[in-house]
Parts: sequence; C-alpha cells; structure tokens
Amino acid sequence: MRSMSRVIVLIFALFLVFGAFAAAQEIRINFQDKDTPVPEGWLPDYHEEFGPKDNGLVYGWEQAETMARNRDAADPPQANTWDILRSTMTHMRNGKVWEIELENGLYDVEICVGEAWGTNISLKAENVIFWHNVKTRNREWLIKSMTVEVTDGRLTLNPLDAAKWETRICWIVIKPNTTGEPMPE
Repeated sequence: MRSMSRVIVLIFALFLVFGAFAAAQEIRINFQDKDTPVPEGWLPDYHEEFGPKDNGLVYGWEQAETMARNRDAADPPQANTWDILRSTMTHMRNGKVWEIELENGLYDVEICVGEAWGTNISLKAENVIFWHNVKTRNREWLIKSMTVEVTDGRLTLNPLDAAKWETRICWIVIKPNTTGEPMPE
C-alpha cells in the first residue's frame, strides 16, 4: 500500500512539473489528417473532441469530425516541414470552437489559415479578431501573430464565418507573453 501511495505522489509531482514546463514553453499544433506524418517539433490535432491528448496537453474541438485534410498543396508534395504545414488543414465548422487548456495570462498567438483552394476566412482567438471576411485565392496562406489574454483557463478559437467550413486553419503557435506588452502589429 505504501509503494502505491509513493507511485501516486510521483505521478502527481511529474504532472505538476510537466504542466508547469508546458505552460512556460512554446506550443506548436498542426491541424492535420491522421495519414500525414506529424512534422518534427509539432503536435498533431486530428479534429478530435476536446480532452487530454497523449502529449500531456488538453485541447480539441467542441465536436469531433472528419474535417482534417491533406491537399498536397506543396510542389513537390511533402518535401519538408513547411510543405506539410501548408498542405494540411482542417475546416472550422461555423459555431464549433477549438480550445486548449492554458494558465490564465497573456499569450502571443500565431495562426496560419488558407489552403490549396480559395476560401473566405473569419476567425478570432479569445476576443481578438484575426481575420473577418477575408477572401484567399488558391494556394494562398495568411499568417498573423497577435497577443491574446486567457481569463478562463482556455484559449478559444472561434470561426466567425456565416457559411459552413469556410475558415480553414493550418496551424497555431502559442507562446507565453512574458513582457506584458502586446505584440506590435
């Protein structure tokens, strides 16, 4: 019984240490299908329901769906990490949010949207609008970095488009903002 208590305490301590480490580090998530190799240095999101992932973080979608795609947009396809990041994406269903558990505070968030086919992008993170009704052409990607504040323990991405599946997200990079100042626009 005593050894079981020690194991539980050790697991709890590791969870606290890893949780604190993860909160202080950059998080890079690629929205992709399960058949595509995960780019080195990135974590995958397969458009699965919000919950704990094998990588120790808690994130996901309000509703699991088969919306992740690999459009093989790169030429030649899948030649490097950048090509995989551009080729993979997921459709954001209107009204369905994506969230990740984070400590409350300021975060610098970089988001890439777009894909091989033209689309109409409208997306906000927390209460910060990244794009609203912005049209992209075929093989056009938009990348924007902004500072957002998490006040409820979760960073939330919300599509703002009126049409189904118009906003297509490729990746997100989240870094704690240690300066307390917003990123320059």
